[in-house]
Amino acid sequence: MSSRTDIFQFGHLGVYRPSNWNKTRNVSTSTTSLFATDANCNTSLEPDLIHVTENNFQQRKLTALSSLDEGRQESLSPPKVFGLSHSFAIVLGSVLTESILFSVNGVHSGTGGLVPALLVWFCCGAISFVGAQCYAEITTTIAENGGEFILIYRTLNPMPAFMQIWFSLLAGTTMVSVTLAMLFSEYAFHVIFRQYGLDLPSHLLKLVAALQLSAVFFLHCVSTKLVARFQVILTSLKFICLSIILVAAVRYIFIGQGVNLPSELMKMESVDTMNILRAFSAASPVLLGWKKLTFVAAEIQNLERNVPLSMSISTILSTIIAICLHLAFAVVLSDQELQADTPVIVLFAVRTMGPLAPLGLLLIMIQALCSMNTGILAGTRTLWAAARESMSPEFWAMLHIHRLSYVPAALTLMTISMPMLFIEKLEQLLFVLGMFRWFPPLLVSAALLAHRWKFPDAHRPFKVPLVFPFILIAFCLLQTVVTFIQHPLAMGICVIGILPAFPLFLFLVKLRRPAILFKLVEKATLFLQKVLLVAHDLKKTR
Repeated sequence: MSSRTDIFQFGHLGVYRPSNWNKTRNVSTSTTSLFATDANCNTSLEPDLIHVTENNFQQRKLTALSSLDEGRQESLSPPKVFGLSHSFAIVLGSVLTESILFSVNGVHSGTGGLVPALLVWFCCGAISFVGAQCYAEITTTIAENGGEFILIYRTLNPMPAFMQIWFSLLAGTTMVSVTLAMLFSEYAFHVIFRQYGLDLPSHLLKLVAALQLSAVFFLHCVSTKLVARFQVILTSLKFICLSIILVAAVRYIFIGQGVNLPSELMKMESVDTMNILRAFSAASPVLLGWKKLTFVAAEIQNLERNVPLSMSISTILSTIIAICLHLAFAVVLSDQELQADTPVIVLFAVRTMGPLAPLGLLLIMIQALCSMNTGILAGTRTLWAAARESMSPEFWAMLHIHRLSYVPAALTLMTISMPMLFIEKLEQLLFVLGMFRWFPPLLVSAALLAHRWKFPDAHRPFKVPLVFPFILIAFCLLQTVVTFIQHPLAMGICVIGILPAFPLFLFLVKLRRPAILFKLVEKATLFLQKVLLVAHDLKKTR
């Protein structure tokens, strides 16, 4: 029984740190551990053992034992709950984002014809496949949770890794989740009320978005297994809706109501190079969802097989579906309708599906939930990995002692997300900050090259041709330049938003100042540990 108490103790007071903690702790390793001590107890450190006074030892021992029922896990490390089906669900649920249901007009108008538009989707799919292969190699090699943060941190420099945390807190998870929650709320009310001519106040939409956002975050606090099953269900529903939409398009063509496909394929308009690059900018983010799987690498069963397999097949399948969707929209809707402000999926559903038209809106809602669920998966693992590397508060590195869920990280992201519901024109702000979306893939590609150079003899279960990371780097640089040319003011705002990361890294990570802030954070951590029943994985942090 005593061996169990040595695994972890929580609650009655404390985060133990040795006397030389400030000197030995750096940005590359996390050496802190959680030990329970009393304010009135004298403690002394011996190898792997904390001696406490006898009068309170038995009580604390019973407390620790009561937290572990017979047959429960004896470690606070994340369990491997994601199998092959869950891996496919994460990737397929994240790619073909809701943007494809809105921004087909950007691709279609930028290319001047149907055939060039389909070629743009094909090329973006090929780039997506190359990027997925690069991520698969470095993920299976490092095999740690944290996604882009941990991949950059292990191979490049702590500073760009810290910027990834800052971006995740500012926009990567929080702002995206809020925007998706508002999208879900708006189209849910459209299905229920607005199709009957009823209009509802905006504050009611925000209330529903807040409830929906809270429900998803609560699910992440309860169980990772439930989150994985939820993602499988959502992805299955998404592909059922996509299948119905494609069948409706085929039926529409067979009954002779579609446009003349041969003439549509022959139609070509002259466009300049910048318009084509804009078309690539509109299409490529739709197929970037495969990145989400890298954030849960340590929780994937049979990592060396499931990551490359799910990423490779999913990127190919998503490219085929994107081409089919664009073709379906183009043969049903006119050029003017494809470029209208009304979402393409709404016009398509009304035109082809009759009483089943709400399925188009349902697809938007399901995709919003898919993207939100995988985004929270990525955000919580980023904070957890950062805390284990001493790049963020230790509280984020803790798990619930019974459920092994990322309760501290999830609650932190939810706390930041909720006030964003009251920000006006949040979508425009997200668009501005989203212009940095190509920096993480660029850095990960560089990290892959750096890892091969620094560790040439490292075991690589999956290896890609050396040209792949160079292709991804070139594409990311091209997209960044095009974005800057299109929106120079917005890019300047992005730079201003990212700049605070530099002084924060210097003071909070390098210098660990101000000291009073760290004392307050430690007191808050001790209190929240007792309230939330969370603790470190001592086997990892000792």
